[in-house]
Amino acid sequence: MAKSFLEASATVLYTYAIFVRYVVPHYPEFRGDFKELIFGIFKVMIPACCIALMGFYGLLHSWLNAWAEFTRFADRQFYKDWWNAEGWTQYHRKSNLVVRNFMHRHIFVECVTTLHLTQNSATWVTFILSTVVYEYVIGCSLGLYKPILMAVFVIPSLLFIYITAFFRGWNGWNVFMWFVLFIGHGTLLGLYSRAWQLRGLPAEGPLAWWDALYIDRVPLFPSFDRLFG
Repeated sequence: MAKSFLEASATVLYTYAIFVRYVVPHYPEFRGDFKELIFGIFKVMIPACCIALMGFYGLLHSWLNAWAEFTRFADRQFYKDWWNAEGWTQYHRKSNLVVRNFMHRHIFVECVTTLHLTQNSATWVTFILSTVVYEYVIGCSLGLYKPILMAVFVIPSLLFIYITAFFRGWNGWNVFMWFVLFIGHGTLLGLYSRAWQLRGLPAEGPLAWWDALYIDRVPLFPSFDRLFG
């Protein structure tokens, strides 16, 4: 138990070190024009993926196993070998069994049995609701609301699910999955960093299309300004 708690603490410190050393120096590029933003995102793709892996190991492995040991919780299969997944359906089913099992039991099954939705429609509802929860956690953590995760991650992920199902059996899907993960994590880190830097700043001049999600001309939720910036 002590070892797992120490591992969780070490992942937090190591994540902080990666962020300060390899991400923060590129903050001026995140605040630049579209070209600088793209270059900055490409420069932080590897650190962003390392941060994501540290978060996965620290939370789903070390932290949950430490509390499972402390509470003598028997079922400790919090994830499966998602790194070997050959499609996005496998990845989402294996990467986080805690959230996946909860959403499947209380959202997917209820949509099928109570609302009489098709399995395809229930999958969409479950996936979108889980993303809304993630957006809420990010919004509370950063003090702002910007649907970047939904725009960057959900729509491509759903498309890739159907693409991988259509081209079933291709041996390169695992490589493709890791390629998209590197791009996705780098994009999320860059865009959320840009949004965090520009929060509360008034837009000057015409609003560029890539800033539509980041600068608030008008508060999206006026009654929740203190929470969502």
